[in-house]
Amino acid sequence: MNISNNNNNNNEISKSKRYFPKVGKCICFLSSDKSFKICTSIVMIYYIISLGLYTFIYGFSNVSDSIIYSEIMLLGIVVSHVFLLEGVKKLKSFYMIQFIMFYGIYIIVVILKEISIIMSAIGFKTSENIRESIIFEYQNNNRLYSIISKYKEKQLDEFISSCFKYTIITKIIEIVIMIYYYLVNCSYIEDMIEFVEHEDRFREYENNIETNK
Repeated sequence: MNISNNNNNNNEISKSKRYFPKVGKCICFLSSDKSFKICTSIVMIYYIISLGLYTFIYGFSNVSDSIIYSEIMLLGIVVSHVFLLEGVKKLKSFYMIQFIMFYGIYIIVVILKEISIIMSAIGFKTSENIRESIIFEYQNNNRLYSIISKYKEKQLDEFISSCFKYTIITKIIEIVIMIYYYLVNCSYIEDMIEFVEHEDRFREYENNIETNK
């Protein structure tokens, strides 16, 4: 058998196209596998808690469509993380790839939403409708509305302005963390998919050798 052909076949086996850069681990002092499992589990728990808080604060009835969409999206993110962990455990490529697609879409939606919030915050002083719209949103929740209804108009404006500033800072930090977490996980997922594809191709290559003997 031609050795050069063998080398070419081995190179062909190891080739796999990547779409994400190789990024470091979330927890530098752990192995890639442990870092992935721990970080993914922590993030999943965070989204479960967020979903619980959304449900506790807003409930399911008499809420705006945006709240309902947020609750559905959070539930989808939790399910996506469950499939991701299961996919890595059982080396199922589809379970891993769905995270790349679903969480990527989620990040885009979140970024667009946060840009809208930031633009609203920037234009707060020049827009007379923002305060009224915020009050309207708070009216959907009796607990929150009972708090803000005690503020005078000037105090309410200062309160909302402070909330906007805090929101801008926290949302920017949140987006940066989300993007980094996404890139780290996607890099790890592609490593796992490369491993799965390599094993499949190598078995196929060995079977072809056995067949051609």
